[in-house]
Amino acid sequence: MKRTLSNIPLMVLLLPVFFVLHGYAANTGFIRFGNTLPLYLSLITASVILYLLFRVLLKDAAKAGLFTVYCMGFYLFFGAIYDFLKAYSPIAFLWKYSVLLGLFLVIALVLFIWLRHTKKQLNRTMLFINLLLLIFIGVDLVTIAWTGKKNDTHSSGTNIIAAGTPKPNIYLLLFDEYSSSHALKEYYQFDNSGLDSFLTSQGFHLFPNSRSNYPETSFSMASCLNMDYLPWVKRGMEIKREHYQRCADEIRNNEVTRLLSSNGYEIVNQSIFNLKDHPTPVSQRWLHTDTRLITEETLLDRLCNEFGWFFSRYAWLRTILPVTSYEEQMQNNDKLLAAVLHGSTQKTATPRFIYGHFLLPHFPYYKDKDGNIYPDSIVHAVMAEKLPPLPKYLEYVQYANTEIKKLIMGIRQNDPQAVVIFLSDHGYRWTVPVKQFSHVFPNQNALYLPSGNYANFHDSLTNVNQFRILFNTLFNSKFPVLKDTSMPIQPETMPD
Repeated sequence: MKRTLSNIPLMVLLLPVFFVLHGYAANTGFIRFGNTLPLYLSLITASVILYLLFRVLLKDAAKAGLFTVYCMGFYLFFGAIYDFLKAYSPIAFLWKYSVLLGLFLVIALVLFIWLRHTKKQLNRTMLFINLLLLIFIGVDLVTIAWTGKKNDTHSSGTNIIAAGTPKPNIYLLLFDEYSSSHALKEYYQFDNSGLDSFLTSQGFHLFPNSRSNYPETSFSMASCLNMDYLPWVKRGMEIKREHYQRCADEIRNNEVTRLLSSNGYEIVNQSIFNLKDHPTPVSQRWLHTDTRLITEETLLDRLCNEFGWFFSRYAWLRTILPVTSYEEQMQNNDKLLAAVLHGSTQKTATPRFIYGHFLLPHFPYYKDKDGNIYPDSIVHAVMAEKLPPLPKYLEYVQYANTEIKKLIMGIRQNDPQAVVIFLSDHGYRWTVPVKQFSHVFPNQNALYLPSGNYANFHDSLTNVNQFRILFNTLFNSKFPVLKDTSMPIQPETMPD
């Protein structure tokens, strides 16, 4: 064994394996292992290609292996290096992209020249790195096994519906970043009464003073779907990447779908989030959405996140780089809208909870009020704030209203006895100054109950109480109503 580890550069294969496995271990519970296989394959292939290239140039297996590990290590763990220096470096410029990339190239050049000319045997170094990676992989395997065992003990829900109680289909239609009609009128001088009139004509009860509890999608939905505030979120806190990860886990294992599932409901996920046993139908090309939790640490993903505004200008770059593509978002919206509408035509023996989450009228604003697609020049000018975002948002609201009316009319016609929740996670916030951040919380909220019994609801409802009161009304549950509060927090990037 020692001889093998000393003479064969297994580290070329072990490093990509450790990187993906470590990312999976850190995110156990909301990354499906099968979805990591394309990532393993691509990174191992890249590592082997680099090794073969350096094997020709350096004419030695150990030297080629070490240089490959240096290059791949920098690429794979760039995010960790960057975050560490940004948090702890006493010299600010050390964590700049230009400095880090420059240092990498200088060290790479020096290392390559040294390896090319040295006569020193590097077998002991190779043994050390091979052995270290095997130990790290072993630790991660134990971590995955232990975490999976703990997750298996998670509650499966509580029976809250008495025998014989009607179980209607429930639609949650979440339209992202849609300010309430009252807020649109008061803050932006936009008359949205046409949508209110439409909803009223369809039998909906409106909550004109509704507010979200959090000004950010992941936090708002984690709270709404768990029917509770997030106890670890403090007023005014600055959001970090790990907070989004925690929200994703809480959405995946949320209380609403757990309760409904345990009471005989089929869960239909037509949202942008993963739910337990019901993954999002929206994917990111060949790489599944959940594995982005791993790849976001790499140099490529960090560059695309930092300079995506530049890369996304060019169609050919959008096809090969993991940058946010507004065309992809447009297609995802169309796909989810069509899927929810089609689902309403299906007759099933079991009741269903259908969660549709649409990035409408969320940026980027790629259509005008009549549904005509803007040219790239306009979309990217707005994203770069060379054109004011608010007018395009208000036009996008009008386009969203067209899709909302089409969807709701279809559901009401196809599934007339269903409960329909029309809701937004928060309001417009792109150009909202900090001193006016309270303008972000007023959100759209309307409800259709076939019974017409809205006695338990109040006009200033917030999302955290949405399902508490709904379940009390539909199933005679005894959930206490929480105090309605909006929690100011500071998103890491704006908007979202």
